[in-house]
Amino acid sequence: MTDRLLQFLNPENFQLAWEKVAKNRGCAGVDKETLTSSSA
Repeated sequence: MTDRLLQFLNPENFQLAWEKVAKNRGCAGVDKETLTSSSA
């Protein structure tokens, strides 16, 4: 795998992304999932 792909798949990266979305009170996207339904 490339370094960029490994960085993308890093669990810490997903955690940071989740925190940014939560901080911005993210809304449902094309999949219609909200933060509330995703964190349940």
